[in-house]
Amino acid sequence: MDFDVTGPDGPGTLVPRVEIGARQALYLETLADSCGHPLPVELRDLLTSILGFSAKNLTGDISFKAYLEQQLGRTVPAPTLAKWEEVGSECRDMLRHRLDYFRGYSPAENPAIALPDLFTSGQLLDDDTATERLRQYSRWLEALHGKSKISPAHTDVAGELLDALADYANYYDLVVTMRVPLDEPFLVKIAERRDLDLSNFMNHGTQELVVADARTNHITFKVTDPNVRISRFRVLKYKSDDLIFQSHSNEQTRTFYANGNRDYRIRISFGLALLRRLQLVPYLAAGLLCLLGLALWDARDAVTGSDQTAVVGSDQTAVVGSDQTAVVGSDPTPVLDLRTLALIVGPAALAASVLLAREPSTLGSRLRQLSSLVLGAALLGLIATSAALYVKYIR
Repeated sequence: MDFDVTGPDGPGTLVPRVEIGARQALYLETLADSCGHPLPVELRDLLTSILGFSAKNLTGDISFKAYLEQQLGRTVPAPTLAKWEEVGSECRDMLRHRLDYFRGYSPAENPAIALPDLFTSGQLLDDDTATERLRQYSRWLEALHGKSKISPAHTDVAGELLDALADYANYYDLVVTMRVPLDEPFLVKIAERRDLDLSNFMNHGTQELVVADARTNHITFKVTDPNVRISRFRVLKYKSDDLIFQSHSNEQTRTFYANGNRDYRIRISFGLALLRRLQLVPYLAAGLLCLLGLALWDARDAVTGSDQTAVVGSDQTAVVGSDQTAVVGSDPTPVLDLRTLALIVGPAALAASVLLAREPSTLGSRLRQLSSLVLGAALLGLIATSAALYVKYIR
């Protein structure tokens, strides 16, 4: 994982996912005690499994039934599956509206997703016990939901618990351990290298970011490829396109500083492009190939139109009658011949060299995709034109 954390006394240590889930479960259990609805002892393992769930096995378009069969190694009876889905529907009604964005799965909303881990570890032995655990979990959420409805907003601990549960199960949170001073301010530097999902033609993308996990946050967005520049950059509210921060910029770096009252999560909307001089070369080469192709077709038209044109030698002419012209002297040179078609070698070699040029990173290659397609199409068009003219007029 391209994720580095450095504290005042050196690098931090990333906590395993299972331990992260256990720590989050302890925090939620503390909140549950505070609001008067403690977590039943029987649900501790289920809650830890929900919060520590990894989506590595829940990929693609696999159905809930197929997922359970794959992870349990057996078919879940239809009546049992219906009960588990009913519990999931009840939990979803209490948690879904607390999310800012749903990511396609949530073991907090559908706790049966976390059951295979409990069966594998031996904490559950049969489907009936699993069903009872799920129903007990749903009743616990229902009690918290009812408590939240009647609690004032500033003392709504039950609502805070439900918000945290929904959020923890919807996002993959990383926890890092490190040594820090308790009697003075300190600085933690976090660097993360992320995959970019860019649009096909404009090369625009978005990234989500937490900016309220410290007293102040100083964020830097940069690309390390020297041939790539940041063409567009905006810091937006998570749920809207409202601009919330101004950034300081150069072609390869954007920075902004967040303090005071701010949203917990934000969206960064950005666009990437090659340096202008590198961006222009493929299109100039494609234009050159297109002009050469048009010139070859124009030469073809000159050959086919020669029935009405008399070509006269360089130093002699003879006129016969009043309306005839005779060609005397040296033989005329055809307008279109093999040497003319050989002119494509230079531009074609230029285009090929541009297409074969290797970018220092995969990001640069991705940004060249459109220009490479345009240049490749122009090169293929020129080759096809030359081949057609050779076969029809020269061979």
